[in-house]
Amino acid sequence: MKLRHRSLAVVLATCIAAPLVVSSSAFAAPGDDLTLNHWGRLVLIDTTDNSYVAIDDDLHGERETDLYDAESEADFFDMPKAGNTNYIANNGSGENIKADAGLPGGLGYAEGSIAEDEFNFEVEADGTVKTSTGKFVGFDDASGKLAATDTARYKFAGSALSDTVSLVASLDEYDEEAGTAELSGTATPGALFDSQIKVGLTSAAVELDGTWSMRVSGITKGTKSLTVEQEVDGDKVDEHEVSLGEDDGEEETITPVAVTSAQKDGTYTPGQNVLTGTGTAGDTVSAKNVGPNGTWAVNMGSAKVDTDGNWSLPSRNWGPANTYYVVVTQTHADGSTDTASFTSAPDNVTPPVITPVAVTSSQKDGTYTPGQNVLTGTGTAGDTVSAKNVGPNGTWAVNMGSAKVDTDGNWSLPSRNWGPANTYYVVVTQTHADGSTDTATFTAAPDNAEANVPVAVTSISDGDAYSPGQNVLKGTGTKGASISAKNVGPNGTWAVNMGSAKVDTDGNWSLPSRNWGPSNEYWIKVTQVNPDQTTSEQTVHIIPGIFQALELTSPAVGDKYTAGTAYTFEGKATPGASVTVRSALSTAVYFTVKADDKGEWSKSRQWGPTNTYKLIIEQSSPAGSDKIENFVWAPSK
Repeated sequence: MKLRHRSLAVVLATCIAAPLVVSSSAFAAPGDDLTLNHWGRLVLIDTTDNSYVAIDDDLHGERETDLYDAESEADFFDMPKAGNTNYIANNGSGENIKADAGLPGGLGYAEGSIAEDEFNFEVEADGTVKTSTGKFVGFDDASGKLAATDTARYKFAGSALSDTVSLVASLDEYDEEAGTAELSGTATPGALFDSQIKVGLTSAAVELDGTWSMRVSGITKGTKSLTVEQEVDGDKVDEHEVSLGEDDGEEETITPVAVTSAQKDGTYTPGQNVLTGTGTAGDTVSAKNVGPNGTWAVNMGSAKVDTDGNWSLPSRNWGPANTYYVVVTQTHADGSTDTASFTSAPDNVTPPVITPVAVTSSQKDGTYTPGQNVLTGTGTAGDTVSAKNVGPNGTWAVNMGSAKVDTDGNWSLPSRNWGPANTYYVVVTQTHADGSTDTATFTAAPDNAEANVPVAVTSISDGDAYSPGQNVLKGTGTKGASISAKNVGPNGTWAVNMGSAKVDTDGNWSLPSRNWGPSNEYWIKVTQVNPDQTTSEQTVHIIPGIFQALELTSPAVGDKYTAGTAYTFEGKATPGASVTVRSALSTAVYFTVKADDKGEWSKSRQWGPTNTYKLIIEQSSPAGSDKIENFVWAPSK
């Protein structure tokens, strides 16, 4: 047993559906499908500055910074709900809006049938509205009117995107002697609609956030409940009964629902059966067959729990061979529920022995011989086996055939051509007589397939400079793979095509020659799609080789070094250039460093202890070379 406290705010009544305002236009004829639409005030939000545009009956717009102000100025229209496509109609005149390049601004009232594409508008989940002409519903500041735009700058806002909200009402305080009651709850937000709550002649406005409260006076002693109504823009939307019963602190007993008839024990006798059980007096009990995967919803009847706590569903025919997966739901007076469930099979049927599906043919071991192949295996006699190639990410659904498991428990799919280079990601599904399933999976590549080789760019290294003009990007990869390259920009958000190619039989690829530069930087993302549909990528950042004369900014001419102390040579050069410091008197090379994409270079090292160096500092790049000669670098003592 569990106990439920008796609440003062028990909601008893049934909601009344909001009326759908149907256009009076001849274009939106009776019988048109209006379930995709709702009515509201036509307000747009400008996503560039988050301002609002209120649209009136003449399709003129007024900009506001506050949604409530915009809702107050806008007129009513029938509009598609988010995720649907339908017409937009003026709620007052019944005229329909059409997307037509011949109209001023590309949008306006026009005669015609709403069955024509030009009268249909697609509302995305975020409120963006597309037209059949490839434009977007927006606003033209120059004309001050609703207009078709090239970009999704504007979206439906406020009640243009929202339906009414169901009324929730509760009793906060009741003084029977004084005849007063304090009520509160939630309803359709006042920021979106003109929402009012009424009890008799007493009314209160719903706040912008959807909350409301009111004090009702003059309640006759002995009144048991109050009817609370919600009105939206003058139309009654729904109502609730709020109980005025006193909170006497009593607790009523909740008896969880239970099945007492024999079916609960796992079997039934085919024919007419009655499902019985126990529960909480006065509650409603219903039963559904939800199937082996819990996805069905086959109604099996409902009943009230009697005053003795018993219930009995209407007699119905069970069987003759079905297995029932029953969920019994008990709904209490406050709307909460509890459940009981059981599975029951016919008592004259021996439950089948389930043999899990298995693949026995050689493909299960990871390879296949290209050409005609037959997939075979074992399973439960009489079951259906099907196979699909689901791809490397499990998102494909390529049918590979189906078959019945024979009486010996074997199955064989029809022969089909495999390969020559494909890798197959196979899911084999066995469906049992009761609809439940089990699966087996494997991956198979051609037995003559080359191992995948990660894609690599070989013609230029990451960070290198290029010579402006015609260039060819080259590299290596998996034989037979497809190569594509895009300039993705510094943030990886661009998608500028730079060509595509196939990897040849030697494992090399070469994109078509194209003009690079003269001053562009490139972030080239190279993608390889292997024959088995797996991928690899490499991105190289390359910079223009615009020649910049070599500079040594430190040390300066005449500076000297102290033995055992590291000194930094630094300067400027062509971006990406190789800068080498070597002896002018021998073949000794002291260091080589690469200039960064700003052309800056630096290198630290110790010198000496007593040598006087005569240095040559030179740069080499695709854009050119130069050098600084006979720089003397001597000890300080």
